[in-house]
Amino acid sequence: MVKGVFKVKEPEVPEPIPVGMYPAKFVSWEAKSGEYGDYIRLEFEITDGEYAETKRSLIASSKLTRGKTQETTSKLLRSLTGLLGREPETDEEVSLDDLLEKECQILIEDRPGDEEGWQDITKVMPAVEAKKTKS
Repeated sequence: MVKGVFKVKEPEVPEPIPVGMYPAKFVSWEAKSGEYGDYIRLEFEITDGEYAETKRSLIASSKLTRGKTQETTSKLLRSLTGLLGREPETDEEVSLDDLLEKECQILIEDRPGDEEGWQDITKVMPAVEAKKTKS
């Protein structure tokens, strides 16, 4: 029962990890609306190394549009291209649910902010297949 007494809490900010490329898998997604319109929150979990099981999110506009350059292509389309390992065709429907548990690589970089800044997934790429050794 709420008694009209509330406790101020600090925002939950994940512990920073070293900038770099990490093997990961796509574990969840959520559609939301905000001040700047509809967006998608994609969550990834690092699968190997010291930071295994660490989760990081990528926020992208819900627009799935191809631009004339990589920079003008929507962040969501660039991310899905990395998960699929290929660029989706025009008018192709892509199901985020079908991509759950898909292995990939994520690039985590530091971003400047007003005070401390934050870390962001700046790129999603296909998983690297283990190199096969000759017998």
